[in-house]
Amino acid sequence: NCTTPLLVILVMVPVVLMTVGPLTTYAAQGISTGINAIFGFAPWLAGVVLGGFWQVFVLFGLHWGLVPVMINDLSTQGYSLLTGPLLAAVLAQAAAMLAVFFRTRSAKRKQVAGPAALSGFLAGITEPGIYGVNLPLKLPFYFGIAGGAIGGAIAGLGGGGADSFVFPSLLAIPAFMKVGSFTLTMIGTAVAVAIGFTLTFFFAPREQTDPVDDDPEATPASGPALVEDAPAATLVTGTKLA
Repeated sequence: NCTTPLLVILVMVPVVLMTVGPLTTYAAQGISTGINAIFGFAPWLAGVVLGGFWQVFVLFGLHWGLVPVMINDLSTQGYSLLTGPLLAAVLAQAAAMLAVFFRTRSAKRKQVAGPAALSGFLAGITEPGIYGVNLPLKLPFYFGIAGGAIGGAIAGLGGGGADSFVFPSLLAIPAFMKVGSFTLTMIGTAVAVAIGFTLTFFFAPREQTDPVDDDPEATPASGPALVEDAPAATLVTGTKLA
C-alpha cells in the first residue's frame, strides 16, 4: 500500500515530538547535572562515567545534553573539564576497531574496520565503526568502554580538559595541552588505547572467512544441463527428428 509510509510518518512524528523527544532531553539534562556534581567531589569518578559511557550516550543521543554545558564552560571560564575524559573514550573505541581490522578473517569486516578506525583516531567520528564493527561483535565495544573508563579516570584525576570545542581525536590533542595535567591526560588516553586494542586483539572473536560467492558465469545446479556438442535437431526428450 503506497499510503502506508505517509500514514506512519503522520502518526509517528507527533508521537516522537511529544514523548521520546522530551524524555531524551530531560534524561540528557539529568546526566549532565549529575556528572557536573560528581566533578565537584570526585573528578576521577566523573572521568570513569564520561570515559566509560560517552559512546553509550552517543548511541542514544544523550551526549547532546552535555554539549551545551561544555560550550557554556568554554565561553564563561575558557575551558571545560567535561571534555577531558573524552579523548580516552573515543580513542579506546577506535583502538578496538583497529584490533578487529588486524584480527578478523572476514574481508568484509576488515573493509569497514580499517577506515572506521582511521576516522575515529583522526576525526573523532566513531559511529560507523561502532555500528559496523564493535557493536555487532559485542566484546570490542565492551573493551572500548573498559579502556575509556580507566583512561577517563586518569584524565579526570589530573583535571584534564580542553580550551576549545573540538571532536576528541589525535588531531584535537593541542586543545588539551593547557588545561589541568596534560601528562595525565595523555597517559590516560594511552592506557585507554592499549586496553581497547589489547583486549580486543586477544579475546574478541576472529570470525570466519567470508563465504565464496557462486560464480555468476557458472551453470546453475537446478537448471537444465546443456550438452555442448549435441546435434541441433536433438529434442529435450532425447528423440531425434526424422
